[in-house]
Amino acid sequence: MLAIIFFFFCLIGLLFLLMKERRTVGHVQITVSGAGRYHTTSVPVSSPNQVMDLMNRVNYARGLSM
Repeated sequence: MLAIIFFFFCLIGLLFLLMKERRTVGHVQITVSGAGRYHTTSVPVSSPNQVMDLMNRVNYARGLSM
């Protein structure tokens, strides 16, 4: 009887391990330098999509500057 209860609680514990929540919280640092000038900024992001959008915008700006 005790083994069945222990097995049940272990199964519930494994279920909670599967229910992890992924969160992206933080800042992306962008640095621009050239012609003797240097600028850096930190942009807050809250999702992986925002990080990718920001990187695409930076790469687009780099392409325009060449």
